[in-house]
Amino acid sequence: MRKNTDPTLNVVLALGVICVLAGFFLFTHIASNYNAEIHSWTVFCIFLGAIIFYLSLVTFKLSVLFFTGLFLCLNGCLFMILCSKIFPLGMKELWPLSIILCGFCLFLTGYARYRHVRSSYFYPSILIDVLGVFFLLFSLKVIKVSFLRFFQIFGPILLVILGIFLVIVFGIQQNPAFHFHYDEEEYETENDDPALSFNGEAEE
Repeated sequence: MRKNTDPTLNVVLALGVICVLAGFFLFTHIASNYNAEIHSWTVFCIFLGAIIFYLSLVTFKLSVLFFTGLFLCLNGCLFMILCSKIFPLGMKELWPLSIILCGFCLFLTGYARYRHVRSSYFYPSILIDVLGVFFLLFSLKVIKVSFLRFFQIFGPILLVILGIFLVIVFGIQQNPAFHFHYDEEEYETENDDPALSFNGEAEE
């Protein structure tokens, strides 16, 4: 059976979420004094994400809700700051941070569910973060050429390298002695069981 969360801890969690929301809403009030632009959709993302995140921990305990709530809340905070025009760099330059946040949220989702690093969450999150950093280099003009021009020149080489890497990974995974760390434990504990709850406990 799924264990119910202590009501006292639910109150503590609710207070924590409320404090985070209050902090960012206070930011909107202070920012308005400096003629900063606060877009309503960013406030909505933060509020909706906080609600989903809270429900994912207290009621539904689903990984997809945990990820969605956390991603919406953090992205809402990020875009609120970037759209406020308080800082010299805005969304045009720093939008890839959203991709990096996606990888970060995916990693936290796996860690929150299993209480340790799982390869099924870790490696995809690293790949997403690397992709975000790659795009960030273009948006910040660290790489001077345009992304389209870069892909036209180096795209075929990158695709060949990626293909070779995936083939090597497949070959390694064919040998059980070389499975990625934690994979063996994942197969033993999860086994694609749809009844596995967010906190890693099997439901009856």
